[in-house]
Amino acid sequence: MVGAARSGTTSLYQYLREHDDLFLPDRKELHFFDREPNYSRGLEHYESNFAGAGDRVAGEATPLYFLRGQLYDGLGQEPYRWDPDDDAPARIRRAYPDVKLVVTLRNPLTRANSMFWKNYRQGRERAASLAAAVRAELAGERPKESNPRCWVYRNRYPVHVGHLLELFDRDQLQFLVFERWIDDTDRALDDLCSFLGVAERGSWSKTDERYMTGGSPRFVTPNRLYQSYLGDTAFADFLRKLRVPHALDALNSRPGYPDLTDEARALLAEEFRPEIDELERMTGLDLDVWRAELPE
Repeated sequence: MVGAARSGTTSLYQYLREHDDLFLPDRKELHFFDREPNYSRGLEHYESNFAGAGDRVAGEATPLYFLRGQLYDGLGQEPYRWDPDDDAPARIRRAYPDVKLVVTLRNPLTRANSMFWKNYRQGRERAASLAAAVRAELAGERPKESNPRCWVYRNRYPVHVGHLLELFDRDQLQFLVFERWIDDTDRALDDLCSFLGVAERGSWSKTDERYMTGGSPRFVTPNRLYQSYLGDTAFADFLRKLRVPHALDALNSRPGYPDLTDEARALLAEEFRPEIDELERMTGLDLDVWRAELPE
């Protein structure tokens, strides 16, 4: 499961672990193909995560595989390219040419909002609002080449999906529309089983639960101080191993976050309206459920 982040990947991972003929490791995100220290350890190290699979279909879920390796140089008709030395989808293709990939996609407007609030809660995003962050990005004040908090750039689905379709045959890819499958999760899971070549269950016991639904901060200062003084240090790596940032985030979070404002919706709709049409042509998905959220 290669993404996209904030599109229900954690819920799908938890649901699929219930199937007796599927094996997913206890740790959701292995980050093998998108992190050089892990990748350099080789496929034997990676496959050790699946030692208990036996004859079951084995898989994992790391949403960052979806975009890792994308570069922007702003030149010519094709401003986007892929770094051959840091291209997670291409690395997957070289290692497992017959792999099957699951891609769940959420309305790019609401996904951008979810991404903004996750980063705001964790102290990484300092803009006062999503609209302010988008305006800064569109004005060139957040360089796409170096700033990971470009919420338009990171939601340009045709770039990522087009790359996957260049690397893999269409029948190796199962695209899911987040807003549709959460309304009929059991049916979507059975469709996934058919795609993966295992028996449908018909009844799934955990689908009333939702995972990683997002939240807003109780106080912004603690996480901002952490990111300012520890976020990129060697000591931070030690703290991450102890899950200190995770604990800090959990203690400082409250459920839910604000909906899109009219201003943010209008800014994002102008960027994504034509891309929704393009994605629909590329994948054959019906994306009217996204269009319904666009302003007139």
